Amino acid sequence: MSCEPNPAPPEVANAPLLQPSTLAKLVLLATDKPVRVALREADAVTALRRGLAEYLSQVQLDVSGEVVQFARMLEVWSDSDTPADYPSAVVQIAGEADYDASSFTPNVDPTDRLPTGEYLVKHSEVTVLLQVEAHCSSPGQRVGVAMLLEDAVNPVSWMHGFRLDLPFYYGQRAEYQVTAADFRDDAGTARHELRPLTLTVEARISQVRVRRLPILQVKLDVQVLEPGQ
Repeated sequence: MSCEPNPAPPEVANAPLLQPSTLAKLVLLATDKPVRVALREADAVTALRRGLAEYLSQVQLDVSGEVVQFARMLEVWSDSDTPADYPSAVVQIAGEADYDASSFTPNVDPTDRLPTGEYLVKHSEVTVLLQVEAHCSSPGQRVGVAMLLEDAVNPVSWMHGFRLDLPFYYGQRAEYQVTAADFRDDAGTARHELRPLTLTVEARISQVRVRRLPILQVKLDVQVLEPGQ
């Protein structure tokens, strides 16, 4: 009896290196199924922002033998007395979130069952624009960060954009697509040796609620008919 080695996993084109973690997880294969968890640490919009920040904090890219990665990735602006590390970035909500219920009628999907026995009920599809504002210390560093972000936002060959599984929002799957980039400089940023780069990202996720199905109680009504009736 011989044991064949397990086949090597399929390669994913342009996938950035991800450090092992329990944070937001990049979906590498279209056939991967999300894992539902009974945990919610944020609302749907905040979960989208947190997921993008956690993902970008993990990516890195080798550029001419030098590893490019973010020294700091934030979800809110840091305090003014916090020492600056470059390159760094912050993920912000760029506008109003759109809750679209037109494609959903709240119902129970048997596949959306949590380990607790409860079910996730989809109420709407939430779409929001996020902005990744990165700050670099030189034009050359900004080019490296731009290369890193280009790979990070299109890591797989089977779709435009990318998907993340968010374990802090019931294990829901979110989708992200870049819509614009801004490399604009001005006198103020140049004087302070700051070279900004801003990406606008459209993010989407299903807004869900947890529901426990009522216990089915079967009642049997028996009627006895007299002979001849």
